[in-house]
Amino acid sequence: MHADIDPAEISKNRRADVPIVGDCKEVLVDLIEAVRDEQAEAAVSPTCPPGWKQLEGWRETFPLGYDWPSTECSPRST
Repeated sequence: MHADIDPAEISKNRRADVPIVGDCKEVLVDLIEAVRDEQAEAAVSPTCPPGWKQLEGWRETFPLGYDWPSTECSPRST
């Protein structure tokens, strides 16, 4: 998979099986939505490896994200 805003860069160094042209933020939002849709359709089946339920628990406890520091804590504010 190769995602780039510049179509001329796709498969330039290595052939991309899945070329995606677009703005990074929009591409990532669309990819995350597609993965979540696929996961919802598949759901966790009883045949999943034993550690899968533990991974799901970690995802709920520690969701991906980032909180920007306040300006008082920013190293640039000094």
